[in-house]
Amino acid sequence: MKFVLKFKKKYHSIFFWILFVMTIVFPLVGDIRRFDLNNYFLFTLISCFSLVNLFFLDSTIFSLNKTFHIFYYFFFGLAPLLQYQNVVVFFEAKPLVKEAYFDAGLWLLIAQLLYIFLYTFWSKNFNTNSIFEKKGVLTNQDAEKDRFRLCLIISIIAFLFFLYLIDFKMRFIISSPYLGWQKHSVKHGLLGYACFLVVRVLPIISYLYFHLKNAKEIKWNTYNLSLLVLVSLTSFPTSIPRSLIATFYIPIIYLNFKKYFSSTFYVLIYFVGFFIIFPIANYFRNGVSTIDLGVKLFLSAHMDAFVNWATILHYKINTTGQQLLGSIFFFIPNHIWKNRPLPTGHILSEVSHQTYDNVAIPLFAEGYVNFGFFGFFLTVILISIFNYWLDFKCEKNKFSFKSFLFYFFLGFEFYLMRGDLYSSLKFIYSFITAFIVFWTIIRINNFRKKFF
Repeated sequence: MKFVLKFKKKYHSIFFWILFVMTIVFPLVGDIRRFDLNNYFLFTLISCFSLVNLFFLDSTIFSLNKTFHIFYYFFFGLAPLLQYQNVVVFFEAKPLVKEAYFDAGLWLLIAQLLYIFLYTFWSKNFNTNSIFEKKGVLTNQDAEKDRFRLCLIISIIAFLFFLYLIDFKMRFIISSPYLGWQKHSVKHGLLGYACFLVVRVLPIISYLYFHLKNAKEIKWNTYNLSLLVLVSLTSFPTSIPRSLIATFYIPIIYLNFKKYFSSTFYVLIYFVGFFIIFPIANYFRNGVSTIDLGVKLFLSAHMDAFVNWATILHYKINTTGQQLLGSIFFFIPNHIWKNRPLPTGHILSEVSHQTYDNVAIPLFAEGYVNFGFFGFFLTVILISIFNYWLDFKCEKNKFSFKSFLFYFFLGFEFYLMRGDLYSSLKFIYSFITAFIVFWTIIRINNFRKKFF
């Protein structure tokens, strides 16, 4: 046991130093079209702060805090520097000067330091003991079978409803329609699309519920495989949006390989997902015939989050809260709310003369667009509180609304940080609605067993 612990610590340090050297050297390799020492130092500093937090300041096996810093490392550390040095312009927008890069990066560094301070402050002064290891209540075999039958029925009904909504077009089990899933891709328009988003979440909630309630090590038996197959059929990785692959499958990976998990393993999963799975998943999107790997990935439009934030800051785009209302109440039809604010990407494309408006708007940028720098810092404070709340106030081995949010946001926070808020809230609403539906079914079943 001591040997295993020493090996893990040694492996942990080696992985850190490899990434640290790569962070410093990687931007200096290759064809550099322009170089600025200030920008190099700034963005390298952001990357290094992220690595230090991932490997030394956060001792948990996995957490939302780790997801936050992994996102920061890729999108606000490496990507801006490589894009600046290669004079990258997305969608024929106006190119940004080096001062715009530095100013936007400096605000992100301030936000990162504020987040680190606040998250550390919350965790040290408001319950320092994580309840991650608290065990649930073991259940007998009959209760396990009863729970499995209920989860199986919910998952099967969800899958059949899913097939109905896609009009039994079996190819859409493993692929998505052209231009992705939208209200015209399913039956019954907007109402059908809302049901579609909820139905896809139910099997994964059932999977989480079954295993967290059993409170014992998962075995590759009929129970586990049956529920896992239904999750895959309803939310196959090449059919769902890339943002949901991590959201749905990171919890499954953890629950099945819990005894192999370590802090380094969690970071490694994200790195493999980012550099390999993410580009390959993009290949299965209709109309896409290339796979961006390595440096090409950082120079592609998938990594436009920082440039969009820098553009918003450069042009001082501010809607005084109108954008937030439009995102929160996105479900109100246009014929009812005729002057409903458009997503932030539409405003950005008009200001910067981009030819495409469905772009990433980072969470901090959404805060700035709505309330200026007050909104920018407010989002930093809120995300630090949210991450602390789920990382330290949630029983990870017990099924509850908080544990459900924790497991889902392990992957979804990466997408939430990238944005935009309009799309993020659409998925968050579907997650919460699916949980309410599932929990209502559970309560009704418990009532039935108690009185009938």
